Amino acid sequence: MSPADLGQIAAAVLAVAWVVVLLCGRSHPRLLAGAGVAAALFALPAALSDEIVDAGRGPTTLDSAVEAVALSHRTPVLTSVATLLDVAGGTLALGALAAAAAAVLVWRGHRVEAALVVTSAAVAGALTYALKLSYARPRPPVALRLIPEGGFSLPSGHALGTTVVLGVLATVAWSVQRRRAARVALATTAAVLVVATGASRVYLGVHWSTDVIDGWLVGGACVALAATALARSRAPRRAVAADA
Repeated sequence: MSPADLGQIAAAVLAVAWVVVLLCGRSHPRLLAGAGVAAALFALPAALSDEIVDAGRGPTTLDSAVEAVALSHRTPVLTSVATLLDVAGGTLALGALAAAAAAVLVWRGHRVEAALVVTSAAVAGALTYALKLSYARPRPPVALRLIPEGGFSLPSGHALGTTVVLGVLATVAWSVQRRRAARVALATTAAVLVVATGASRVYLGVHWSTDVIDGWLVGGACVALAATALARSRAPRRAVAADA
């Protein structure tokens, strides 16, 4: 059984669970929304990766078209920005960010949120490693790369990792931050960085566009599950606070 098949099974299980909970009518709307989004986002990358594997793991028509556009727009300034994002979106940088954010959350008394941030970062790293080995998709030709990069290509670890870490941080910040302006600013910054980091992987020639899209989708599913878990954990705390 391929990883794509497992992804489709996971999406089907989530979808069935979502329908059951919906029919029971006993769940909070946020829990329903999070579970539904997670089911959809698990199904999409599973279908995408299945198509890539069936096509021989090489570049798709979309990959070739996007790579051609990226090659035609390379400039020294964009290359410097993309190289910076290569470091900032790497495993070490994201791990350090998650650890620092967790420490601040613990200091402010948000232990559940801190645990969610650390766990999500660890899951993103493990998931990326497992999926790359499972699909074993070759990276773009060395002649296209602006930086040295080893290992397999699908999914993009930078796209998946930044989506999960920044997405979960934005979700946590939205739940603990009271000022709406700060919420919007943090969420917008996270979204821009996720998109820019993913685009930089194609620009640098170390990933195909479908690697990045797959990473975004898998990462988005993880964020949806994390948001669902956060909403579930905060519900009893709100009830206790209301009774106090």
